[in-house]
Amino acid sequence: LYIIQQLALTFYGPEARPVEPPFSYRILLPWFGYSGYKLSVVAASAILLVITWLVLTRTKIGLIMRATQYDRETAQAFGIPVE
Repeated sequence: LYIIQQLALTFYGPEARPVEPPFSYRILLPWFGYSGYKLSVVAASAILLVITWLVLTRTKIGLIMRATQYDRETAQAFGIPVE
């Protein structure tokens, strides 16, 4: 970590400069408010979760992964490399 910090200081210098968030809008409700950036992170996480679920349940690689998880010997008998 120290090496990475020193490399960052070497390349960028010691002055800290603020970075503007990519989404600057804010959603305000009477009891709370969220920034657009936080909502976009939540949405991106949900999309990645759905994609992972689809890959694991609908593709051949997902079938292979589930087969080796449930029963390694049977998966190996069907020709799936388990190691």
